[in-house]
Amino acid sequence: MSRAHAQGPVVVGVDGSDAAIHAVKWAAVEAHARKVPMKLVHVIDTENDFPFVADDLEEEEAFGRAALKTAREAVAAEDYTVDVEVELLRGRVNRAFVDLSEKASLMVAGSVGTGFFARMVLGSTALSLAQHAKCTVAVVRGADGSPVPPTSGPVIAGVDHSDSADIVVGAAMQEASIRHAELMAIHARRRRGSHEADEEARARIDRLIATWGAKFPSVQVETVIAAAGPTKHLVALSASARAMVVGSRGLGGLEGALLGSTSQSLLYHAQCPVIVARSRVVVP
Repeated sequence: MSRAHAQGPVVVGVDGSDAAIHAVKWAAVEAHARKVPMKLVHVIDTENDFPFVADDLEEEEAFGRAALKTAREAVAAEDYTVDVEVELLRGRVNRAFVDLSEKASLMVAGSVGTGFFARMVLGSTALSLAQHAKCTVAVVRGADGSPVPPTSGPVIAGVDHSDSADIVVGAAMQEASIRHAELMAIHARRRRGSHEADEEARARIDRLIATWGAKFPSVQVETVIAAAGPTKHLVALSASARAMVVGSRGLGGLEGALLGSTSQSLLYHAQCPVIVARSRVVVP
């Protein structure tokens, strides 16, 4: 991520749901800590198979404006020092949010919604952002299907052997610093390993932590090498985590390829906010 890109807004999808309001409040902490503005966006899907008639479009626009007003008031109630812009767009939902990611520092969506957005946020829209956004993406949720994100527990970084490990550790260190949380860096083996392989993995993670720790010195870090498969282990840990940070693609992945299986599974099953790190953190 370039320094100019890092100063882009935190963009939040707003659909009138409680989940969106919780995502907005969560994102306000990010924007305040990063010293960047927020952009609250509602998209009217005018490119689906059922075109709007004039009265329907007017009703959708009124709903969108009301949802954005409520979201803006939610930020104001938190009393954060952050500039807030609202935008009502027409078009295809997925494309609109991916386009917005071009100039954003972070894209944020709630885990559940109402109407059309409810069917999309854990399907096409969230997955499209996680796969194709030009910045880091956060899907905000709580435990047992609740839209309320947790306020305690460590930030967990799922670290593998891919080239994205540096991006993941940096994003996780930043998130832990923002949330005043400890960081747990997890490397979960996919298959039976050896003591030597485990020590090699630990050493690699420790080197990354040492590099990023110099930039986020207040963050306390624990490194864990787990025998369980990464998906199973990370989903279990998510029940007591503040947030979980993973890479945007798996081992051997190419730019623009589908999400790695672990990251995709966490988007559906984790019980805390899931942050799919796509951009290297830029620290002033």
